[in-house]
Amino acid sequence: MYTFGWIASVSYQFQGELFNSQFLTSTVGFTLFHNDSMDYYSNKILYATTATDAQNAGIKVGLIAMQQMPYDMFFFQNTLFAAYVNGWTGYANIPTYGPGTVGGIYYTLLNIHSTTNSTGGNLNYALHQAADAGGMNPLYNTNWVWQVDIWGEVYDTPLATPPTMFTTVNSFMNYMTTGVHGYSAVPFSGLVPGGATNFQTSSHSRQKIVGGTLVTFNFAKNITWSDGTTFTAKDYLESLIAWDPAVNYNTPDLVTPSTAVLTGPSGLIAAKLAGTYGIKIYVNSSSVWNLGSVIVPVMPQHILQYFNLNHISTAVTDADLTMPFLSQTAYTTYGAPHAPAWMTYEPNMEVGSGPFLLTAFSGSSGDGILTANPNYFRTAWYAGMPSLSIGATYTYNFNIREFIYNPTSSTYCGVGSLSTGYCGIVGPSVPHVSSVKLSKVVSLYSCLTTDPNTGAIGNCKLVHIAHVPKTYNIVQVASTSHYTVSIPTTGMPAGNYEVVLTTHFSFQGLQRTWFQATGFNLH
Repeated sequence: MYTFGWIASVSYQFQGELFNSQFLTSTVGFTLFHNDSMDYYSNKILYATTATDAQNAGIKVGLIAMQQMPYDMFFFQNTLFAAYVNGWTGYANIPTYGPGTVGGIYYTLLNIHSTTNSTGGNLNYALHQAADAGGMNPLYNTNWVWQVDIWGEVYDTPLATPPTMFTTVNSFMNYMTTGVHGYSAVPFSGLVPGGATNFQTSSHSRQKIVGGTLVTFNFAKNITWSDGTTFTAKDYLESLIAWDPAVNYNTPDLVTPSTAVLTGPSGLIAAKLAGTYGIKIYVNSSSVWNLGSVIVPVMPQHILQYFNLNHISTAVTDADLTMPFLSQTAYTTYGAPHAPAWMTYEPNMEVGSGPFLLTAFSGSSGDGILTANPNYFRTAWYAGMPSLSIGATYTYNFNIREFIYNPTSSTYCGVGSLSTGYCGIVGPSVPHVSSVKLSKVVSLYSCLTTDPNTGAIGNCKLVHIAHVPKTYNIVQVASTSHYTVSIPTTGMPAGNYEVVLTTHFSFQGLQRTWFQATGFNLH
């Protein structure tokens, strides 16, 4: 007998994989011994077509675990804490309290939002212990829960599990997906459509699926990566390959935290893009877990396409994504394609689409700083919104700026040599810094109802005047990175209004989007 501690995962099928000897060679089943009864009933869990079937098999797994397996203690702990720190309020799942999962933390800090602090504030953190030799690389094959909690704030997943429903099968909510049909999982049979990316053969040949599942994601169109580049469904498609390429012929030796999970019971066969923001995922089983199985953190392919992912995930000294690009030997050593100059100005390679940016990290102490992503697409715009009288003018002031690393030998855009800091986007009057073409797309939405339980404001409709959507001009203030928008309210009815800013610009030769949302109450 020995004592074994493990923090359970919100990935529903994880427990079956942990105890099943067919996963002995994967990063999931690292403490297994062969047991026919355990294999039989854990497979029943993994291939269950209903939650009831899975629950009945789970009872058998529990009995076998207690009676036959060499475990002294096995526990699950989930604790939410009230949080009010540096401009953020809500409930947080604090790092080291779990639960962790190979696919990231689905709801850590899920409902935290900005208060009246205009910047949203920073979150200072300290890991339970310093990160291992793999640094904070999400793809590295060993990630402790306290590391996963941190980068889980940087990389979003397509769907999320509400904190009050983490024990309910497929209790997902739209997180990066959108609309009534943001996601679905329906039965599928027949041939995978031509042109799909095939995950299980060395060619793109069509395969027949028997009793399979078609999972569909439709991503929101206003998502940007933290460096302002546009998010598309192709980022998710390439992330599936990066996370679970055990049988992918392009990366045969890659070992990530999710290796062999998607190619196990879920039977991932192929995926096919459906336009810019949609994707269809073909799974070769009718398991009740299939929808949850394909929820992986989405990685930025405009960054990772320049790296040899084998060495990010398996060679511990070859890459540290918390560092600037020029320090990445995974790029310089392994002959990746020539990278564009804009990459040298990225402060680090942890470019995500989540609510926070990793702005500081110490590999020796585990200390770091997460800064609010200023153009996060799920901004709680109604938090702390001002109240105005009808007829007053609402003025929205904002700054467009990029957090950069300066690789040059002198001060650049206000940032010292070999240092990180904010570079204000001030337009073409400053050579080699930026070329801004501001879009006149500040849109006004009327929002009539407020949820009494959450305070969220819904039923927002674009304001029309004479059947024309109402938009307002962005004005640059005295050739600075400061911009303003003025919205007169004369003639508008009382209520809540959301102001959505979407403007496009070029910085270091890379096309970017600045997205923000704010609002006001009119009485």
